[in-house]
Amino acid sequence: CSTCPANQISKADFSGCQNCADGSGYAATSKSCELCDVGFYSSGGAACSPCGTGKVAISKGLSECVACTAGKFKKDGATCGDCAKGSSSAAGVESCTPCGAGKVATSTGSSICTACTAGKYKKDDSTCEPCAKGSYSTEGSASCSTCTKPGEVPKADATGCQPCSAGTYASDAVCKTCAPGYYSSSGATVCTACPANNVVPTGASPCLKCPKNQELSATGCAPCASGSVSAEGENKCKACPAGLCPGDGVCEPCSGVKTGAAITALLS
Repeated sequence: CSTCPANQISKADFSGCQNCADGSGYAATSKSCELCDVGFYSSGGAACSPCGTGKVAISKGLSECVACTAGKFKKDGATCGDCAKGSSSAAGVESCTPCGAGKVATSTGSSICTACTAGKYKKDDSTCEPCAKGSYSTEGSASCSTCTKPGEVPKADATGCQPCSAGTYASDAVCKTCAPGYYSSSGATVCTACPANNVVPTGASPCLKCPKNQELSATGCAPCASGSVSAEGENKCKACPAGLCPGDGVCEPCSGVKTGAAITALLS
């Protein structure tokens, strides 16, 4: 009788040799085919072999190993484990990869890391944290930044910077309203005082010097009421005394048609 080649056994009638079935291999101790153990496989008459990179065999007698799915890693020859928070994996890998700059994985078993949204920053591999007041961030930021352009402050949602509107100025990373008698244009860092006899109603408009016979209102200069007068730049109307009528910015003796205080004086 002849000895069978390696990894083969005798046929039932001892007329020749044959390969072990897929999923099994020749065992020298028993001189028979035995099922491949977990973590091993065989096919085509080959001996049982350990699973390759990123692949496992979860039970005995398998003819092939299967790759660990995305979000998992090869823990041992028979087990795929979930990636921890803050890491991810593609299918068929030996280990998980920590999230890169500005990206996080908030749960176990993640197949990808996601970028922190604008207005937040990467606190650690599993947490995005909102930017502190006075700072901002763009998508995928590892940290928040302060606005560096003069006259700009962070937006309300901390996603970028914007200039302070007219009538306000940038101070301590917020826009503050100009004081009465001061004004500013968009993107200002200080407010400017109005010249003498000039005022600003809202802080946003240029300083106003009302013409004769007009006064300052909430929206600008408006005509004086009947019987009142103002000089240029006074910005406040005053009623003419009895016997006088509004003239060219001053009260003067009435002539012709009498109006306002003059009519009242004549009727009294």
